[in-house]
Amino acid sequence: DSARRSGLKEKMIALLARKPMSRHETMQKLMQWEAGEEEAAAICDRMEELGFLNDREYAGRVVRHYSAKGYGARKLRDELYHRGVPRELWDEALEQARDSADTIDAFIEKKLAGREPDRKELKKISDALARRGYSWSDINDGLRRFGARLEDET
Repeated sequence: DSARRSGLKEKMIALLARKPMSRHETMQKLMQWEAGEEEAAAICDRMEELGFLNDREYAGRVVRHYSAKGYGARKLRDELYHRGVPRELWDEALEQARDSADTIDAFIEKKLAGREPDRKELKKISDALARRGYSWSDINDGLRRFGARLEDET
């Protein structure tokens, strides 16, 4: 039994070295590998002691990754939830997100590539931003900033 547990620990260290995970995800993986709940919890505790498992650090990493890909706060929260990161770590992690205004502005600029949009195109852009997890107020602010820039250029 201790040989099996040792094997699970080694297998988990190898996995966590390649792919960081939350404690919740690690527990799920260990249970897929047929570890009992107590055994999985003990292995997770050991992974935390060794520094291979750290939900606070992992939450920040998830937020920075998806924020850099241009996703908004709602999508970032969805990812943290989906990955089983404890809610008490979310606010601190979300502080590491990129400024949504800059990201929205860059998205609009890229989509329009210097063209003046019609209403249909603006709707497509705002819908795309909503799917990326941005709030309607942030999207409207971005479209307003874009409109002001258009007026300044003419």
